[in-house]
Amino acid sequence: MYLGIDLGTNNTVVAYTYADSDDKLITKVIQMGQIFNDSWEKFPMLPSAVFFGNMGIVVGKEAKKYKTVYKNRVIFNPKQFAGTVKKWNIGGRDYEPKDILGMILKHCKINIDKEEDVDYELVVLTVPASFGPEQISDILAAAKLAGFDEVNIAIKHEPVAALLAYLYDNSENIIEDDILDFSTEKRIMVFDLGGGTCDTSIIDVIIRDDEINFKEIGIGIYQELGGMDFDDRFAVGLLNDFMEKKVNRELSKDEIMELFLKLRSAAEVIKEKISAKIEAATLADENIDPEKLEIRHVITSFFEGETYRIRMTKAKYDEYTRDFYNDENVNYKKCEEMEQHKNIIGVIRKTLDDYAIDKNSIDYVFATGGMSQLKTVQDKLKEYLGCEIIVPKDPMEIVARGASLYPFFNTMERKEVGHVIEDGFKNLDIENEFEEEIDLKKEIKTKKNRKKKRKMEDNMMMAEAIMLDMQQGLPKVIIPRKTEVPFESEILNEYKTTSPSGIKLNIYTGQDQYDSSMRIQKSFEKKFKYPVSSGTPFDIKYKINSNKAIEITIVIHDEKEQVLEMYIDSDLKIERSVSNPPLQKRKL
Repeated sequence: MYLGIDLGTNNTVVAYTYADSDDKLITKVIQMGQIFNDSWEKFPMLPSAVFFGNMGIVVGKEAKKYKTVYKNRVIFNPKQFAGTVKKWNIGGRDYEPKDILGMILKHCKINIDKEEDVDYELVVLTVPASFGPEQISDILAAAKLAGFDEVNIAIKHEPVAALLAYLYDNSENIIEDDILDFSTEKRIMVFDLGGGTCDTSIIDVIIRDDEINFKEIGIGIYQELGGMDFDDRFAVGLLNDFMEKKVNRELSKDEIMELFLKLRSAAEVIKEKISAKIEAATLADENIDPEKLEIRHVITSFFEGETYRIRMTKAKYDEYTRDFYNDENVNYKKCEEMEQHKNIIGVIRKTLDDYAIDKNSIDYVFATGGMSQLKTVQDKLKEYLGCEIIVPKDPMEIVARGASLYPFFNTMERKEVGHVIEDGFKNLDIENEFEEEIDLKKEIKTKKNRKKKRKMEDNMMMAEAIMLDMQQGLPKVIIPRKTEVPFESEILNEYKTTSPSGIKLNIYTGQDQYDSSMRIQKSFEKKFKYPVSSGTPFDIKYKINSNKAIEITIVIHDEKEQVLEMYIDSDLKIERSVSNPPLQKRKL
């Protein structure tokens, strides 16, 4: 049995998968118990929000409900800050992203531990494909704080997990389907538009029998575009309309912010109702015009004690959020430029351009994530890429389910019980007249207990390069962008010591050594055990594992052949301020 956890920006989902007696894989989503409206209820999703109340910490729906009332005591969407120096001060204590993520995962673990018959061997945590070592480090640190065994944690990309779940769900008829034919290699763009991130991966897929081959050939590096942006833009439009029609005086900043937060919550509800109505009409085969679909919403005590009634059509919603669909076809060189003009088509176009992939080579678009349920999103994807859009029926759960399925496919050879039975029979001294009967029993038992040989070959790529700065010139790229992990290499006879007491180095991520937006992951200052003459040569060996954790070994070529080891892992506090970062020390 394996666990899959989709630690989402807006919502977190946990699933597990086991093989039944017929070796059929059974996947279930764990219902997350949480406080809601002063009672304990269970839901398939746990909102990624934490409320610091007078009686203690509350995680989930109740915390999310309080974010407009106690905005200084609620932290929501912490995943978007993973890998940054963001801190929240609550009650005189500073909390980092890994602390808040750890609280969410701890709540999940409490629910998992309460489940009967859930005895898992491995936890697979999913991350956006574009997450780098500094972000994954915070995720792993959070899992450790939550009480998960760090030895039994694996990291997988969200797009791969979602696609695996979909392909397995449809494995019985997917080869014969005229629309979805994977008997020959097909190129899929996985477009994951979630609550806070827009994750794009381009994957070549081929399926033969129980073998699935995935090859990740492109990863979008742009992340900060998701449902929160749509909600913000929608809320701003609602606020402008309200102030223009209903307000006759100048409002203070606090009054405007209070109205905005109320409208932002309403925007999220209205958006979900629009999608739900369209989906329900589609399933019922009703002939409706989505553009004329109208949603009504009421906010009590909205302004000066008055109730505000909102009537919203899909067409009006699309008008408020139209900038997220309009691509200006500009090649942005900096992340800051993309931030100013972010839109879903621009994200896709940049991914294709970065990897020199022709958009006409895309066979299917697999649209997942909560925001991909918006019909306008699907229409824009089809309009730009001109291919079939696949939308799973459970976009909010599919990543967690795929994560829990992954280990069953990643085990390259699964031992067949029948072989053990056969060897046992060979050791028996049996009369010849009984051999035929025993062979028959053996064959029946072997067939009954035989396990399917599921196989999956996939790869994980680096969306950005890893660079080493020895303070002897420009940073040196040690792990290039697009490198498949795990990976290891070395630098020989290139560096010499500049100090008799130790070595200083920084590790950065970015597009390359000329990237003005590169980010520092870690600063090291390692002291020599014995003094070393300046100018002594040293070699650097480095490797990155499948969880994108980096290990660096420095061998000093002096009389002692001193060895210095450095790790970027979840135990280390990673400083990410580019200008003069403080140096960190670690005893080994």
